Amino acid sequence: MPLTRVTPKIIGTCGQFYSTEVLVAFRMKGYYMNLKGKILVHIMGTLKLFYEFLNEPLQWCDVRFDNLGLSADYPKRFVLMDGDMVYTESRLRAALQGRSCATDADCTIGDCKARCTSDLTCSDRTDSNLEVFCEKLVRKLFGHTYSTHNKYLAACQETNGNITQRLNELRLTWSWNLSDV
Repeated sequence: MPLTRVTPKIIGTCGQFYSTEVLVAFRMKGYYMNLKGKILVHIMGTLKLFYEFLNEPLQWCDVRFDNLGLSADYPKRFVLMDGDMVYTESRLRAALQGRSCATDADCTIGDCKARCTSDLTCSDRTDSNLEVFCEKLVRKLFGHTYSTHNKYLAACQETNGNITQRLNELRLTWSWNLSDV
């Protein structure tokens, strides 16, 4: 994934080893709560890049602050430090669909969930990056109650709405606020 701005820049290689740019590991600390507005912009900048990846969106199945780093070259977004659970949409679909199952628990890959169908095979992914980012990252910062005047927070708050509509509203906000990401 060297063409993506979600992973660190590769500086050099030697055989099967490679050297990347220096990242600062992001560890959520209590005193960062004063910066939660800026952290939210970084989260949404990262989410934007997942949805805008080359030919198809990326799916991240291990969403945690511990897997994110900061790069001096990339303002307004985090960079993945651990990408072993990142899939293209078609690759994740192939890994899930048709897999044998007895319960929904058999149809998960990390944070990516699917359902066990009546013919005891897994469906396509039933949750989305947006939902998982909101649950695992945004709610750690803001809890379950926050102002819906902020478009990023509103996308997380409106869990009953159509996910496509929520994403379209986010894309409009991204085009105005994160066009440089």
